[in-house]
Amino acid sequence: MRGWFLFVVLIVAAAGGFAKWVHPFLARTHPMHGSILVVEGWLPDYALKNAMSFFQTNGYRTMILTGVEIEKGSHLSFEKNYARLAADTLKHFGFDEHLLVPIESSDIQRNRTYATALAVKTWLDNHGSPRTVDVFTLGPHARRTWLLFQLALGKHYQVGVISCPDEGYDPSHWWKSSRGVRQIVDELVAYVYAKFLFYP
Repeated sequence: MRGWFLFVVLIVAAAGGFAKWVHPFLARTHPMHGSILVVEGWLPDYALKNAMSFFQTNGYRTMILTGVEIEKGSHLSFEKNYARLAADTLKHFGFDEHLLVPIESSDIQRNRTYATALAVKTWLDNHGSPRTVDVFTLGPHARRTWLLFQLALGKHYQVGVISCPDEGYDPSHWWKSSRGVRQIVDELVAYVYAKFLFYP
């Protein structure tokens, strides 16, 4: 009986430790403080506002916006790609459009983050840009985004990452929200796939 009790205590302690560790691990922030900030265009408006503020307070000179084709409601939207939609949104918020570089990716069905990262690399290579970039994304998507951008840009680029907190749940108690649980489970599985099973 005592052995079972100890086993249960160990399981509970391990689960508690995992719950505290996994969100900071996935929602990683590690900027390199270069001059280019890459922002994923699918981010919600509040995250785009945070990206704009981060850009303005950290000395960046160019904001690259990535995006794939809009799937839901595209026939109602003037813009058909998240990169362009994010650019319009930021201009509406008062951001200088001359500092924006929307990079559109089309007909992407799989590995979208990696595909948009490759498009960014093509632009950087063609424009002789600095070899240090930071990627701005949302919550626990950060760890996987960071990994895929590092794979796509290669060893000649230094890649940092900034995770904007997801306002849909409390990050310190993510397990108390269905959205938080879905985000953590989905991103953890996706990260494991990208880390061990994905081959560019």
